[in-house]
Amino acid sequence: MKKFLFLLIFTLTALLLGAGETYNFFMVSDTHWGAPESYSTDPKVKTKKDIYRAEKAAPHYHTLFADIAKKSDGATRFLIHAGDMIEGRAKNEATHFNELEKSWALMTRYVKLPIYLVKGNHDASGPGGKEAFARFIQAKYPAAASRTNYTVTCGKDLFIFVEYHGALKFVRRTLAGLKTPPRYIFLVIHNDIVPFNAKSTKALCALAAKHNMIVLHGHTHVTRQLDFAPPTGGRVTTFSVGTFLNPDAALMRYKKNVTDPAHFFARYLKKRCKTPEMENMVNADCVPYVSNFAEFSSGQKMHGYARITVSDSGVTVSIQSADLTQKPVETRLR
Repeated sequence: MKKFLFLLIFTLTALLLGAGETYNFFMVSDTHWGAPESYSTDPKVKTKKDIYRAEKAAPHYHTLFADIAKKSDGATRFLIHAGDMIEGRAKNEATHFNELEKSWALMTRYVKLPIYLVKGNHDASGPGGKEAFARFIQAKYPAAASRTNYTVTCGKDLFIFVEYHGALKFVRRTLAGLKTPPRYIFLVIHNDIVPFNAKSTKALCALAAKHNMIVLHGHTHVTRQLDFAPPTGGRVTTFSVGTFLNPDAALMRYKKNVTDPAHFFARYLKKRCKTPEMENMVNADCVPYVSNFAEFSSGQKMHGYARITVSDSGVTVSIQSADLTQKPVETRLR
């Protein structure tokens, strides 16, 4: 009997010590915050209707971040913004910096959690945009010279935050420095990496698959997940969410819209592949290896945020539309 009790206690202790932390975090992307009067009048700097949409949708942003704060609990660790906080293309560096500060103030007014950012293409666009974003990041993360590439550890999990340009080198260096393998590795980047239309992105995708990473990204303005298992081995799971709010809240509802990757790749080839070489790369190197594909939004109308729960049993996502009356859509990444 004593031997049995000893073995039972030993087994339970081992299980407890080996168990990883269960926690959750929130994810938003592509808020494209801005006001029309902030944008450049230089004809060389193109503006879009997005700036007027963002202004009209401003009340919904407040409602959305207030809802995130309301649904945070003792297991919530942080908020991820996957890039394009603002529309960019401002008049000058000072105006660009001011728009970044306004976007940050909007989030922190409600969300009292650490906020981790990645650099989106709009975050540093326009006159003085690069300088403004560098100054903004330095102000928010003074402990580091540059926070466009950095890592965060949460329990036994590793989060790698990278800027699209130069990401491969930083990820390689980070992985080479690991002493013990993490439970999960999350790669947070603004741009989508599947499909890929550049050799550097193809290499990054292969590296992510080799380490079975979960890639969280924005840029597409669409909420989508897919698994990519290249012939080189491994698997990468990607998940994107677009917080690209429409002035009409009734239009911002999630639904499982497309489950056939062929439709997605057809759209991708038409919109983004400008040369036969790029089209051949996407067709040959991406299409045959995609599975578990699903889109939950259509165009730029159905958006909100995601709550991601991480545990030993897997990684699950609850997608909340900006129409907060809708029941969240659930999906599983791992």
